[in-house]
Amino acid sequence: MSHQKTNEILIMYKKDEKSAFKLLFDTYYIPLVLFANKMIQNEHSSEDIVQETLISFWQKKRFTDVKTDLDYYLFRSVKNKTLDYLKSKDRRQEVLMSTHEDYSKTELFKTEDVDEYVKLYKTIELLPQERRKIFKLVHLEGYKYKEVAEELGISVNTVQTQLRRSLQFLREQLTITNDSEENE
Repeated sequence: MSHQKTNEILIMYKKDEKSAFKLLFDTYYIPLVLFANKMIQNEHSSEDIVQETLISFWQKKRFTDVKTDLDYYLFRSVKNKTLDYLKSKDRRQEVLMSTHEDYSKTELFKTEDVDEYVKLYKTIELLPQERRKIFKLVHLEGYKYKEVAEELGISVNTVQTQLRRSLQFLREQLTITNDSEENE
């Protein structure tokens, strides 16, 4: 997120807590869910983790704990809650073994990356309902084509066709979005 937006949230908190929380939620919810989902491959659990993190942050008045970087604070909090979730599900070892990425601050908290996550998520939401469901099951939940076909009562070929069309749509939309931003 932009440093300006972070400052705006922190300043707004002192004046109007309710509006500040709404801005905080609107700004960070989607990027945090995508980040958590990258670690646990479960969209619903990722949403729960992020909601718990943001509510806890708010209820415990954690704004006073943030000295410089709200992005880092929130992403670190979600990472910790996600690791706690994995530990409680006895899946932590499995995920840690399969993940060799270093989630350092410099890699995680690039503004451009968070903005790209937001753009991608919003574009995914533009897909027709059935395509969106198939796309999320395969790319966010980690289902195999056959599992999606069985769950939705469709053929594997239909899953493949819908995914191909989804990816084509996403490429087109994201290209249009990027081109229009470059022209501004």
